[in-house]
Amino acid sequence: LWIAGEKDGHPALARWTGREWRPVPRPPIPRVYKDQGETSVRDIAVGDQGEVWVLGSMYWICGEEEMTCIRPVLMKWDGVRWTVKVMPERSSIGSIVSDGAGGLWATAPRNLAHFTGGEWENHPIARGPLGGRTVAQLARRPGASTVWAVGQDGTEDEKMPFSNGAIWKMDP
Repeated sequence: LWIAGEKDGHPALARWTGREWRPVPRPPIPRVYKDQGETSVRDIAVGDQGEVWVLGSMYWICGEEEMTCIRPVLMKWDGVRWTVKVMPERSSIGSIVSDGAGGLWATAPRNLAHFTGGEWENHPIARGPLGGRTVAQLARRPGASTVWAVGQDGTEDEKMPFSNGAIWKMDP
């Protein structure tokens, strides 16, 4: 069992040993914009083989209007060491779940993405009856390969309904 939170204003990870919570040092995360930026932990996924995936975000001030820029960071603990992958600019990941075979499923704004062997593969999801699709959360039963996604089917139409809940099933 793993948890994420903050300690002294910095992201922190801990693992339950069966008797107590033990802090787990997180890996150093490279700065992407000069010396500024903060990191937060957004999601954790534990795989069937014991690997731990941590989805983080880097935040920094950017642009002439001093907006907040965000870039996802994906970290993987293999039981011995961390690997860190800073995601490309303009990428967006909202939720992660282990695929049960050492890889990872992630939500993107309008599709699911599967990460295996160091590569991403996009899997489009069907539009709902209202014409929209936004995936919010993923789930997978340990030992199974089917991934379930929940979110909403929405429209910008001014007539009701504006959105409905939606469930998608992915059988890889």
